[in-house]
Amino acid sequence: MAAILGHEAARIFTPPLRELTPDTTHGYRVIAFAEQMLGVTLDPWQKWVLIHALELKPDGTYRFRTALLLVARQNGKTTIVQVLFLWALFTGRAQLAVGPAQDLGIARRTWHAAIKMARADDELREQIVAVRKANGQETLELVSGAEYIIQATNEDAGRGLQGVDLLHLDELRTHTNDGAWSALTKTTSARPNSLTICTSNAGSDASVPLNRLHATAIAGTDPTLFLAEYSAPSGCDLDDPEGRAAANPSLGNGRLSAEALDSARALDPEPVFRTECLCQRVPTLVPTWQVVEEAPWVNLADLNSTALDPVTLCVEVAFDRLSASIAFAGSREDSKYHVEVAASRPGTDWLLERLLSMWNHPDHAVTAVVVDDKSPAAPLIKDLQDAGVTVLVPKARDMAAAYARWVDGAKADVIRHRSQPELNDAMAAVTTRSMGDQTTWERENAVSVHPVVACSLALWGHLSGGSAKFFVAFGD
Repeated sequence: MAAILGHEAARIFTPPLRELTPDTTHGYRVIAFAEQMLGVTLDPWQKWVLIHALELKPDGTYRFRTALLLVARQNGKTTIVQVLFLWALFTGRAQLAVGPAQDLGIARRTWHAAIKMARADDELREQIVAVRKANGQETLELVSGAEYIIQATNEDAGRGLQGVDLLHLDELRTHTNDGAWSALTKTTSARPNSLTICTSNAGSDASVPLNRLHATAIAGTDPTLFLAEYSAPSGCDLDDPEGRAAANPSLGNGRLSAEALDSARALDPEPVFRTECLCQRVPTLVPTWQVVEEAPWVNLADLNSTALDPVTLCVEVAFDRLSASIAFAGSREDSKYHVEVAASRPGTDWLLERLLSMWNHPDHAVTAVVVDDKSPAAPLIKDLQDAGVTVLVPKARDMAAAYARWVDGAKADVIRHRSQPELNDAMAAVTTRSMGDQTTWERENAVSVHPVVACSLALWGHLSGGSAKFFVAFGD
């Protein structure tokens, strides 16, 4: 039986207005630049996307101002953006290219890989003036003055930027509100031939900007919006070979193997496999939180909820170290449990002072501060201990226990929260990962979910000294 190859053309796409030739699209120029200057041979589907997305109007300007590319994970969508950015910058088509990401580490890796491509060519290397690597100020600058910079995506992103020619919004599915979208896309408004490229696999019902763009593209109500969707047909069997080929255009071309998809099929929960490997939208990415149907997060809200002393604190830092949260948990008068985000802010330099202030508060008792020594918050452990703070360090099995207690608490209707936006947003975005036969929160490759992780670990810490009481309260 012949191996199934990924499909070159997107299953759903915006059709061209005329025949696409080297005179009617810049795609062919980008492909030639990739091969001749960067030494990169693009996959057939990557060429197809560039040819269709860079279609020209009769006056020579781009037909599209926004391009939405949906494709399953690990197929090489980022390579398309890297090649396009370098072509536009080195040929004078763009003066400013910006690559933000929810996880700055991901944006940084994309930026580094693009610079490595350019430096491999003598002619391009001579055009590079500077590569600045200061955290939060990463910039590639060319002799022409053209720049490629990266930023973290948040509601303040892009506020100081003007005249962006190329904007890349990666993993658009992780955006659960329009804050970053609104701030960043407006930076391209004053450029007559700008292009915003949105790349992602399919998301969930919480993927607000992605779902709106997709609906608009399908309706065809914005002539400047291009859609290329590599996805399996809705409702197809998880093992359907043609469905897999439609969602994974690099399948069988050396980048992605059928065995890798088989492994994901065996190990992933169905919603995760559908959105990550079949590029299908699902209601939620967290199968464990099907419990929400029984005890919706919104129904656990109590705006007047408070915790009795003593409480347990937890500090959690995002893996890109761009933001962090302090949460606390305690018992209520009705024997339920209160969780709350005490603070959630950008950066980390504020954490120690705030933690010590809460620990030493004259009117409230704190039993301990939970800090995971495998997280970016780990450096705080010694500082806290030196200041006389009792620190609880969870082991791997405790991380799984914290997750399980959080889920069980929701099922048993014994958790209460104050409907804080940062906690609600994190709950809408958080996903899980497997550790052998146990499950815990996905943090390393996730959006900023530290508010919910901090709350769940604070609850674990509060209950860790009284497990008998916990199982009575959370009993069958």
